[in-house]
Amino acid sequence: MKTIINSLSVATLLFTCNVLFAQCPVPEKIVRAKDKGAFGICSQSKSGALKVGEAYEMAFIAQANTDYRISAALVDEKAGNLVVELFEMESQKDASGNYKKVKKVISSVAQDELIEITTDKTRKMMIGVTIEGGEGNNKPQCIGVLILDKKTTIIGL
Repeated sequence: MKTIINSLSVATLLFTCNVLFAQCPVPEKIVRAKDKGAFGICSQSKSGALKVGEAYEMAFIAQANTDYRISAALVDEKAGNLVVELFEMESQKDASGNYKKVKKVISSVAQDELIEITTDKTRKMMIGVTIEGGEGNNKPQCIGVLILDKKTTIIGL
């Protein structure tokens, strides 16, 4: 009985260590915010593992009267070039009269650049992240997407 309990304890410890080391750090530790100023970290920020050549898309809800700064980075910068794209899915009517969703790109930047947007209404957007190039390493790389937000300063009477 004692050996079974010890075996289970060792197995649990090994499993816990694997899970802890397999996870990526939080986005704030991966992405260095250049000039944070009055911006705060948005709860929609995410981090995770991605292989070279793969794409990841995450939903992003932009709230009304809010300014956003979106940036992304790789933990290992030698792993490749990170491309970040902000887009919306828009309904368009085709020639036969049918509606279908079409990708409308708002902004596309490289790893070290910011996407800055302000919206006056709540919108559902998508953030796409892709690792291009790389040194032939097909091992998953940790990436972070950091979203900073603040209420828009309304000027006027």
